Amino acid sequence: MSTKCEKMTTKKYTERNGPPYKANAPGCRGKRKKGNDGLLYESVRAKNGVYRWSKVVKAAKKVSKKSTKKVPKKSRKTRKASHMKDPNHCGSGSRSGYKCISYAKSSPYSCSRWRKNTKCSKKRKQPKKTPKKSTKKKKMTIAQIRAECRRSGKVYDTQTKRCRKSKRRVKKSKSPKKSSKKMTIKEKKAYCKKNTLVYNPNTKRCNKPKTGVDYKIAKLMKAGCSRKQAVAIALNMKKSGKLGPKGGYYKKVKK
Repeated sequence: MSTKCEKMTTKKYTERNGPPYKANAPGCRGKRKKGNDGLLYESVRAKNGVYRWSKVVKAAKKVSKKSTKKVPKKSRKTRKASHMKDPNHCGSGSRSGYKCISYAKSSPYSCSRWRKNTKCSKKRKQPKKTPKKSTKKKKMTIAQIRAECRRSGKVYDTQTKRCRKSKRRVKKSKSPKKSSKKMTIKEKKAYCKKNTLVYNPNTKRCNKPKTGVDYKIAKLMKAGCSRKQAVAIALNMKKSGKLGPKGGYYKKVKK
């Protein structure tokens, strides 16, 4: 093994930031070399015993104590104190509540700058502000709005969040029937005859009398015809004059 610290020309060593030397080589151990990025590196031994390049951190320069001390500058008040008549002078009249900061150089009795000061302004007793009653109405909850809608006979709409009329059909209240005496069967039959109607004992109502067409339709439907077909046949027979009063054929008598 060579004890010299030889420069490497391979891509691995030329393109990295560190120096193009093997840090673990016996000739490079503990030495400082310039890296490809222009910074200084030192070959330092790691915990596992292998040497690696690490950047050399420059120690910060010690700052002398004299340089850290800040020279206190003279404040504006102290600089202009010689030109002031009274540093705690408060104004009067239109300048009440103001304090004089600086006086003019030519005449130290005339104030050139004023500033507001709480010490100069006399504290006046201000009347206690009575809390104004808020005119804004509190927002009602959904339960309260629904209860209000029910009282007015309306329904709460979730989309508009307002009351509206219900879309359901309201059943009309039936008017009380007039008290009338029930008719007997004999009286009903007599009533049906007067109005040219037929009394039906099953329904106990007056119905229209059956014609030949009705009888014929019933007969044909019993025979197995459909309703439409039966109606068409019965009406055709009536037009031709062949239909009898009970649904049978009308026989013409030959002269």
